[in-house]
Amino acid sequence: TRLLLVVADRLAGDSEPWARRIVLETGKPLLEARREVLFAEHLVRSTVRSADADQDAESGPGWLARRRPHGVVALVTPWNNPLAIPLGKIAPALAHGNTAVWKPAIAASGVALAVHRLLMEAGLPEGVVNVLPGDHRTAEFLLDHPLVRAASLTGSSAAGYAAQAICARRRIPLQAELGGNNAAIVWSDADLRSAAREIAVGGFGSAGQRCTANRRVIVEGRIHEAFVAELLAATDALPWGDPFDEATVVGPLISRRACRRVADAVTAAQATGAVARPRRSGSECLRATGAYFPPTVVFNATAMSDIVQEETFGPVVVVLSAGDWEEAIGLCNGVQQGLVASLFSDSEALQDRFLNEAHAGILKLNQSTAGVAADAPFGGWKSSGIGPPEHGPGDRDFYTRIQTVYRGRA
Repeated sequence: TRLLLVVADRLAGDSEPWARRIVLETGKPLLEARREVLFAEHLVRSTVRSADADQDAESGPGWLARRRPHGVVALVTPWNNPLAIPLGKIAPALAHGNTAVWKPAIAASGVALAVHRLLMEAGLPEGVVNVLPGDHRTAEFLLDHPLVRAASLTGSSAAGYAAQAICARRRIPLQAELGGNNAAIVWSDADLRSAAREIAVGGFGSAGQRCTANRRVIVEGRIHEAFVAELLAATDALPWGDPFDEATVVGPLISRRACRRVADAVTAAQATGAVARPRRSGSECLRATGAYFPPTVVFNATAMSDIVQEETFGPVVVVLSAGDWEEAIGLCNGVQQGLVASLFSDSEALQDRFLNEAHAGILKLNQSTAGVAADAPFGGWKSSGIGPPEHGPGDRDFYTRIQTVYRGRA
């Protein structure tokens, strides 16, 4: 843990160069990249506090139960949080006595190599963490390697299925965070302007390329038009453009291919009767310069349409209308994923119902679905998660296994 504190201190001391490296490689807006560096630092420090506080053993008459590391742990990480997600896995793996082989996303390989240098400069012995760049075939090779005894992955639903198949066949533990098609319910007693601003930033910030982004908004029918007007105004007000501009909230997507994928999803929704309203200003100019897609609000989509059921992972927010609470919570829960859900309402009765009825691993009240705390468990329900949650108590649960020792008389 001493080494991990050195890593955290160096992140704090060099936060701006790290942030700019993230912007250069992924296009994440500078403000969000700075937040990621701070979040990564907090993750490492939280891991150290948690590991130091963990009780190593429990005992009873004649027996002792202790925690033991797995050995070699495989780590597979995406490009959208190229610093925080890897360190959120590497730190607990090391703190609990494991070594790691890490397969970063190709689009974030430069940041990955810089992270490895940081670990080595902090004093990590050679070979304790190895970086294995490559594509999905590299990840599959790594998960299938006989020396790997556990695997932690953050990625797409398809990546999760592939990892499950390999790890189940090998009978090794798998922890996987597989994204979220996150919903916010907005009720009539909410502050509509505040809710719209929260949801716009939560849905369109970083071009919607985060697993906790607001994808769907479920609005009580009688305030539908009023809320939509507020959401469109909030969307149009978001600074969109150069990710190195400190004011930018919505930057480019990771690639032109990602732009085409998001555009195809919106076009397919329109073909089934949905209405798409992109941000009004700057669309054509920005779209001509690179991997930019305008923040877009979609209406009139049916509950079972692809634009509602599938995670776009882009700057698209779908608005649905609900006549009563039962319909609203049904729409909220009516997708395969269950990472984050939120409710905008001051009604204690509705809040209680939401907390009891929403099917997601993370619930929020009067907040966007985007963003989490570094020391809180992070994990989804349904197809959003496999195994123990990341961070907090989930670290010990995943990165160690219990061994019980019985002692007889000598």
